[in-house]
Amino acid sequence: NRLVLSKQLSRLGCEVDLAVNGAEAVAKVNLTDYSLVFMDCRMPIMDGFMATQEIIRKVVSPPPIIAITANTTPEDQKHCREVGMVDFVGKPVRKTELERVIARWANKRSDA
Repeated sequence: NRLVLSKQLSRLGCEVDLAVNGAEAVAKVNLTDYSLVFMDCRMPIMDGFMATQEIIRKVVSPPPIIAITANTTPEDQKHCREVGMVDFVGKPVRKTELERVIARWANKRSDA
């Protein structure tokens, strides 16, 4: 899933950095000023929900975090927002959805 999403984002002109698990995602966001984070909800070591909460807790001005999930019911969407994700993209990921969230959220900080 990471590689497919990476290729799709690269084709849209995005510079992409990958994390293999939620803990690594938190560490990377702590060290790098990303304009947007796509967070898979299901990852090893630390899931995307916990990773999002850690990022929001630790990073002074966190980037918008977009959920990547196969679970797209209204309850799932609500849970994503409750933990701090600003939007979501369902799996399988479609180019139009990536374009939509990039246009809406890139370079918008949570404190803006």
